[in-house]
Amino acid sequence: MYEYIGFIILILLGLALAFFGKRIMETIAFIIGAIIGAALALSLAPYVYSYVEEYMSLTLCVIIAVIIGALIGGFLGKSLMYGMISLFIAGMVSYVVFSLTGNALAALIAFFIALVIMWFLVEKFLAVMTALLGGCLVGMGVLILI
Repeated sequence: MYEYIGFIILILLGLALAFFGKRIMETIAFIIGAIIGAALALSLAPYVYSYVEEYMSLTLCVIIAVIIGALIGGFLGKSLMYGMISLFIAGMVSYVVFSLTGNALAALIAFFIALVIMWFLVEKFLAVMTALLGGCLVGMGVLILI
C-alpha cells in the first residue's frame, strides 16, 4: 500500500506542473528574487538612514527599504529567470551550429538570432516545457502503477 503513495504523489505533482507549471515557476522566481531583494535592502537601510534621519525613524526607513527591495527584487527575479532560459537556449543553438559547421562566426550569429527569437517566445517556451515535464511525470507514474 505504502509503495503506491509515492507514485500517486508523482502523478499529482505532474498534473500540477502540466496545468500550472508556468505560474508556479514565475511565482517561485518572484519569491526568490523578493527574498534576495529584501535581504539586500535590509543590509543597505542603515546607510540610507543617515541621509533621511531627520524625516523618519530607523524602523520606518528599514520597513520602507525592505518593501521596495522585495518588490524590485521580485520583478527582477522573474526577469532573470526569463533571461537565463533565453541564454540557455541560445547557447544550445550556438553549440549545435558550431558542432555542425565548425565556424565560430556562424555560431555567434546563430546565438544572437536565437537570443532575439527567445526574447519574444520565452513565456510560451516555459509554458510548453513545464507542460511537457508534467506530462512525463504523469506518464511515468501511471506506467509504474500499471
